[in-house]
Amino acid sequence: MKTQKYMLFVLLSAITAMCVWIWAWADVQYTTVVSDTGTWDLRGVDFLSGNFSIAGDVEYIANALLTPEEFEARRHDIVTGRPETAAPFSTSRIRILVPPGTYGLMGYSSEYASRVYIGGILTESVGSPGSAADNSDPMMKLLFYTANAPDGLIDIVQQASNYVYREGDSHANIIIGAPQAIREIYTKQITLASVMMGCYFALALAHFVLYFLLRSYKANLWFLLFCATWFVRTGLTGPKILTLLLPLDWYMAFRLEYLTVPAGTLLVCLTLNALFPKVLHKWFRPALAAACGVCACLCLFMNTVFMSEMMRYFYIVVFLAAAYIITRLCMKLRKPGAEQVAVLIGMGIFLYSALRDILYFIGISVFPFAERSIAEVALLVFVFIQMASMLQGTMQEIAKAKEAEQILVYENMMLRRLNEMAESRGGKPHIFEHLTIDSTSTRVYWDKTDMRLTPKEYALLWELIHRRGEFVTSAELYEKVWGLPHIGDDHTVRSQIYGLRKKISEAGGKITIEQERNKGYMLVFHS
Repeated sequence: MKTQKYMLFVLLSAITAMCVWIWAWADVQYTTVVSDTGTWDLRGVDFLSGNFSIAGDVEYIANALLTPEEFEARRHDIVTGRPETAAPFSTSRIRILVPPGTYGLMGYSSEYASRVYIGGILTESVGSPGSAADNSDPMMKLLFYTANAPDGLIDIVQQASNYVYREGDSHANIIIGAPQAIREIYTKQITLASVMMGCYFALALAHFVLYFLLRSYKANLWFLLFCATWFVRTGLTGPKILTLLLPLDWYMAFRLEYLTVPAGTLLVCLTLNALFPKVLHKWFRPALAAACGVCACLCLFMNTVFMSEMMRYFYIVVFLAAAYIITRLCMKLRKPGAEQVAVLIGMGIFLYSALRDILYFIGISVFPFAERSIAEVALLVFVFIQMASMLQGTMQEIAKAKEAEQILVYENMMLRRLNEMAESRGGKPHIFEHLTIDSTSTRVYWDKTDMRLTPKEYALLWELIHRRGEFVTSAELYEKVWGLPHIGDDHTVRSQIYGLRKKISEAGGKITIEQERNKGYMLVFHS
């Protein structure tokens, strides 16, 4: 048992280290430069030593979709600010002053449909921005492109519209640097998402195998479905790998992404309920299932703007459910096993990171890694810890099932022996002085007092009587009564002997079960 716990600890430590290494490898290092004029002056910076992220206000014209030439012609209409909060569609301009040369640019497309012009040339179309919802085709993706600035100016004009989400993304959402460095960052973002998808897919397959091996252990089924759900979610967020591989339009992808939240919440609850039986109230699962079902129906049938608003309130439900589960675990869990402790540690890591990220996104930095979101890697750590713990649990359940099967075989064999003994005596009981053993009914009496022995106690007494006058070792008793190889733990035999002694004494029996170290147990009759 100690060896298993040690191996579990080593495995979990290795898993955590691997996830942290992947997260650190994909870290994006940059310096943020803020402007409130729509022009960023980077002529004095060294692009060989680092990358830069631009943030702040941009020049824009609201309620107009204009080419760079048309935008310049309407200079009198240009204002400075955040167009994503001012109008459903607009055209913006960003000017970046740099040393002459070629630069790499990376960022998510603006709003939820956009066209990007660099140096007056149409460079990228993401969906189709429109002046009304009917003529707009939404889409969003991670962009990478290069820009030549022979005269030291990168001029970016963006047409953008948003009719599908409660608020649009910033138009100033660009990282700039040397082309090779930005290409490497872009590749890392794609690779990280692909690796995480691969991890969830592999975990889903692993739990499919575990569930196939032991279908009575439902935790594997629920966690299999959770890993499959989060595989889909990971492919629909960030760089949106699945939308590149499958013919999914934006609306279908968006609904699938949002459906994974109630589905994942319910599946995690079912998994924890299977791992920690009798901890949650009976009403909790149907109540949470109803809330998740309502959320899923809204995700299927309501418009996407309503969905994005509604999800804020569903996160409150998720938070309350998590608080309830943690409270019940603290109240009810007294002596958790190693697997349960590992799951609790994983939950703690993920819940801390989720709370820390909420504070991070509202501008409050919390140690450690104060400048970066950590919820994604924390969730991956939690999922791997859960997998390792459930693998351990599955192996234990399989061992228990095999032991129970062997015990059943032995008990059937013993019953046949007893029946044969009863038949050989014509159904008459065995009598040893004042002790009567009725092998037909498997009852034992001292004089006329029924000792009410359990099957194991009955089998132990019979073995001791069969070899009365000699010592029988714990190993011999264990192998005879349990029908399993002895593994060096005498606690099982010792506890059954204790119960047998107690019942003999309560029945007034003048029998003792003597014990000597390194010899075992011997049944002694007293006159």
